[in-house]
Amino acid sequence: MSSLREILRKYKEQKKNLEKWENALAKYRYPKNKSQMKNLKINNSKGYFARNVKRDEYAEKQEIIDFEKYFRKKASNINVIKEAIFWKLAFKPGAAKKFVNNLTKPGKDYVNAIKTFKTMYKKDKRKRISSVLKLCEQFHLKDKYKYIVPFALVSLYYPKEFPMIDEKIGRWVDDNYPFYSGLRKRVGCFWVWEEAWIEWCNKMAWELSITELKHLRLKWWRPRDVEMAVFVAQDSSGTITLNPI
Repeated sequence: MSSLREILRKYKEQKKNLEKWENALAKYRYPKNKSQMKNLKINNSKGYFARNVKRDEYAEKQEIIDFEKYFRKKASNINVIKEAIFWKLAFKPGAAKKFVNNLTKPGKDYVNAIKTFKTMYKKDKRKRISSVLKLCEQFHLKDKYKYIVPFALVSLYYPKEFPMIDEKIGRWVDDNYPFYSGLRKRVGCFWVWEEAWIEWCNKMAWELSITELKHLRLKWWRPRDVEMAVFVAQDSSGTITLNPI
């Protein structure tokens, strides 16, 4: 009987943790800065930066998933690449405008860079840092956003395999997984942390998905979903806590 009670206790605890992750993901919202996007002066941008989105200032989770689908379908158009960058840097419109105005290649070249990165990253662990540097080189990014911006595009294109990164997520990892934070500081290479973050999100997505099945729920988590839930947790000022499953 005691073993049965222990099994039931763990089952309920696991269900409670799962519901925290689900609730965090459901609350995900991201600013749009639609008015800023409409005012951008970009050549041949008619019909872009003013898509049919909700009137409020924040995009809900489903709207963001719809944008992922839109991006994958239309990313060969350079204006869609620019839309995605401006969306990712909605908190920093000045930086976003600088980036989108510096992109000079056709959209399909950047899509090919994203695909090449994924192939290199998955094929050989020894070439991962080379794949990252090559990706950043294609986007001509050399400042502190050189990882954040390209990885946003990679995640939009491959949400089932890659999460995004940003400052809020970095702070959450620092608070909850100090080993990764310490590793980044000791090694002095941001990429060491980012690689660990990708692997962790994939691992958590798998564990969350298996747990959903154990509780008779048909939901498959993606690394992108894990990252969105973490974003909400960090933005909640401690009111939402996420525990490993």
